Amino acid sequence: MFILFGWISIFVSHIGYRRQVARGQVRGVSFKLPGAPVTNYVCLAFLVLLSLCIMFDMTNPHWYYSLIAGIVILVGTNIGYEISKRHVAKHGLPELGRSHPAEHDMTGTDAR
Repeated sequence: MFILFGWISIFVSHIGYRRQVARGQVRGVSFKLPGAPVTNYVCLAFLVLLSLCIMFDMTNPHWYYSLIAGIVILVGTNIGYEISKRHVAKHGLPELGRSHPAEHDMTGTDAR
C-alpha cells in the first residue's frame, strides 16, 4: 500500500506541476513524460483501481489491514501536507541552490 500511494502521489504531483508550468508559475524542464498528460491519468487511474482492489480484497481473511493502512496513509499525508503548507506560508520556500563542493567531499578538497 505504501508503494502504491507513493506512486499515486508522484502522478498527482506531476499533474499539479504541469498545471503550474502551463500557467507560467514555474519553469518547465527539458525532459517530458512520454505521452503526457494522458499517461499521468491512465497510470493514476490504474494505481487507484489497484489500491482499491487490494484494500477491499474480501478473499483474504485479513483484508482490513490493507484498508486500515490505506486510511492511515491518506490521513497522514494530508496532515503532513497541511503542516508543510503552513510552514511554507510562514517561512517561505527553502533555498535549493547549488551546494558547496567541499560539503560533499569527505576530505574537504575538490575531487575534480
